[in-house]
Amino acid sequence: MDLVRPQRDPFSLLTESSPGTRFSARSRLFARNVAILVGDEAPIIDRYLDVLALAPPEHLDLLRRRGTRIVFAPTIPHALLSSAATERRGRELTANERLQLRTKYSPESGTAAIFDPSLNLLVLPTHYVARDLERVVLHELGHALTMSLANPRAALLEDLPSSIAKHLRHHEYGSDNPTEALRVQVNEVLAEAYVYLVVGRGSELPMELLSDLMFILSSVEGEKGIRFEFDEDSGRTLSRLHGSRLVFPDDPKWGHLLAKRPSDEAELEVRELSQPVGGVDEVARRRRNRAA
Repeated sequence: MDLVRPQRDPFSLLTESSPGTRFSARSRLFARNVAILVGDEAPIIDRYLDVLALAPPEHLDLLRRRGTRIVFAPTIPHALLSSAATERRGRELTANERLQLRTKYSPESGTAAIFDPSLNLLVLPTHYVARDLERVVLHELGHALTMSLANPRAALLEDLPSSIAKHLRHHEYGSDNPTEALRVQVNEVLAEAYVYLVVGRGSELPMELLSDLMFILSSVEGEKGIRFEFDEDSGRTLSRLHGSRLVFPDDPKWGHLLAKRPSDEAELEVRELSQPVGGVDEVARRRRNRAA
């Protein structure tokens, strides 16, 4: 079996540290604090938490601030049909929807874990478990961390490690809609890249992909409503916020610092900032007035 992290030598004296991130008690605590249990508790939950504890604590805390919950349930359908999922969904599912969930995500389907972005739930089954537990858990954790800020760009699919490229060739990641296919493939690549980063194989990732991944993971403002976008046609990058998160001149605290908005047709003067207006250093004059 091709495990994402090579298994330890059973005769190793454990005198050398293994690559990748190390177990963090804080990460384990953060994961436990956002976890929901559906049904009976099972010993496998401790193994799941041990894997989640390999992620940096800042990443688990970011999930908490985004409202993400980790759900332990006997099977995936048990989690998605639970009262917790219904409350987040805001409605009861139809009989046909319930049947589809039980069929599509049953143990027989091989579904070992999922991240549901609409419910913001990371679901891990307790009735069965993946043999390569680390890869499955970290992959879905990678989705939970990166999906909301992913920037679908074809450049992120180039020069991939062979195992990620093989993963990407899976038939379900294609689509008749090129835009949708690109979105799905980039999401999958970022999730796999996150696994590589945690287990110490980040050096195998192409710089373009690693750069985007690190930017997403460091963009802690993501939970505050900021969207980082990229316009492939023009090459422009964008940071978008909801209007309620912008400050305008009528703001009592910051409004006096802002410029007046001219008409859209106005022809505005262009000059170097260091160039005085009409021979007068306006900035210096304002500083003197403020000091006075």
